Amino acid sequence: MSPRGLFIVLEGPEGSGKSTLAKPLADRMRAAGTDPVLVREPGGTRAGEIARQAVLDPEHPVSPVAELFLYLAARAELVATVIGPALKAELAALDPGLAVQLKRTAGQIEDLVAKLAEKFARRLEELASHPLVGDARSVGLLGAIELMADGRERVPFAPELKVGARVVQRALEQGVILRPLVDTISFCPPLIIRPAEIDFLFDVVGRALDQVAADLAGQARAVA
Repeated sequence: MSPRGLFIVLEGPEGSGKSTLAKPLADRMRAAGTDPVLVREPGGTRAGEIARQAVLDPEHPVSPVAELFLYLAARAELVATVIGPALKAELAALDPGLAVQLKRTAGQIEDLVAKLAEKFARRLEELASHPLVGDARSVGLLGAIELMADGRERVPFAPELKVGARVVQRALEQGVILRPLVDTISFCPPLIIRPAEIDFLFDVVGRALDQVAADLAGQARAVA
């Protein structure tokens, strides 16, 4: 039987006590004979901590797209250098911030991502033709769409419209949790997602985009 590590996630909103809970949980696991590896995101590696400082620096704010890719870079380094090796070594990796739950070896995760990446990219690219979407891009099972009033001319929506937040809310009402970075919406699904769940994710996002487009059209008619 191949070695299997355990990936434990403590998830919750900012300030809910994830990090506070992680330390005593790790202590109890050590007392029970397990050697957990405690990590955080962004952070946990030299590159991750640099990304964390950049994201949280109030004097030098980064753009929403830059913030997205800093998070993605931090996660990639964390998985490659900390989480993956811990899983291979049959250790428990504790993360108080990642919004995924895994019980896979690193090799299985890589194989699974490789099999699903093409379907994920194809479904994401289908959103690029939506009137609200100015750009769509993906790498593996990570992706984003950028919402624009005019994608061809790269004209953004007026901030007061809060288009990204409205799409996220519509998706939430249909069972999908998304994260908006102003009008850029990122996709970071669990790495154990199944093909049918990828379809569900993008079907919901497509409907949410349609609903917000209809809302915006209604607002424009009301103003006129």
